[in-house]
Amino acid sequence: FNTPMICSSENLKRFICPSFLQDRTLITVGGKSGGHVTVHCYPKVIFGIIHAAKPGRGLVEVTESADDSAGVFTQRAANADIRIGNLRSALAEKLSLLPQSVRHPDLTIYATGSLARGEATENSDLDAFFMLSHSEKEKPIGRIRDVKILNAVLEAADENGFPDFSNDGEYLKFLHVDDILKHIGRREDDYINAFTARMLMMLESSWLYNEDNFKLFKEKIINFYFEDFHDHSKDFMPIFLLNDILRFWRTLCLNYESGRQWRPEEDELKRAKGHLDNLKLKFSRLNICFSFICHLMNQGVGLNAGNAIYTSSMTPWQRLDDIAAKNPDLQPQISSMKHLYAWFLETTGHPKDDTLRWISVEENRVQAFSKAASYIENMGDLTKNISQTNGYLRFLIV
Repeated sequence: FNTPMICSSENLKRFICPSFLQDRTLITVGGKSGGHVTVHCYPKVIFGIIHAAKPGRGLVEVTESADDSAGVFTQRAANADIRIGNLRSALAEKLSLLPQSVRHPDLTIYATGSLARGEATENSDLDAFFMLSHSEKEKPIGRIRDVKILNAVLEAADENGFPDFSNDGEYLKFLHVDDILKHIGRREDDYINAFTARMLMMLESSWLYNEDNFKLFKEKIINFYFEDFHDHSKDFMPIFLLNDILRFWRTLCLNYESGRQWRPEEDELKRAKGHLDNLKLKFSRLNICFSFICHLMNQGVGLNAGNAIYTSSMTPWQRLDDIAAKNPDLQPQISSMKHLYAWFLETTGHPKDDTLRWISVEENRVQAFSKAASYIENMGDLTKNISQTNGYLRFLIV
């Protein structure tokens, strides 16, 4: 095209360009000479180097590249934003139509999984949690009331193209925030599913209904981990929180092992599902836990609840990108991780039956777990580097 694109931000790193870009063209963008820019031209991503610069502008010569990892993340985030926005509107409408006696002003509903991580496709399912104020003893919701609320949620999800909830809606239960805090570390923590609800709210969540209460409950949960802060404000390290996240990660690993009923050779479908669960454990499950741990540690010591709330407000890859932006020496490693994760997103983004058929082929499986091993190794090195630099390594080990 003949007209250059002009963007005034000096810190601009990426922007959307028309799909009719040729292999080589000149674009005027904000930046400094010698800097890099990523140009998103679906379905490709083109990389360019700023060869000359004026105040607030830089001349970019764009050359085509086969690397489209940035485009994968952009497309997934855009898809997730649309789907979650539509679902919020539908839920607000459905729940507002319920009789006043059924509505619950303290209710918040939040999504987890790929939708909350900004990694959703049209094939993604909906993982949702329901949280209320106080304790169940203080403010019981009542079975008829919760059935009517759940029915409104199911209708909204169905109308927006989400598949049925897994395990016949086994985990669609109402939890009270005070009960969640009361049971931390106790056997009830697992029994009432409070552990998972609490961890996923911090690690990967996005509100679906009642944003104000969602933020309020999340802050209340995170503040609980910082009760000793005022006694050690200058050098406080959130070890309680880190230990709980590490416990969650190890629980995910143990749950995977305990569920390996797919071993029998005669049940190929179970074996394929098990392999897919394993792959997800080594990419997305690993990512939600250790992106949070690394981002929190990267903020140093003397941390308060606000630091953890800040970390929790980001998606896993926003955390890793933020670490890369603040640590130039870690940028190549995180970039390598991003390429591997983009492969994971592309590979698992097809309809589930297609993905299961793909991973049931041994050659594909070998490739998948080779990439997973590289991703784990990179995440391990990143965690070790950040924890050593900021004085956390001993607390991750002992």
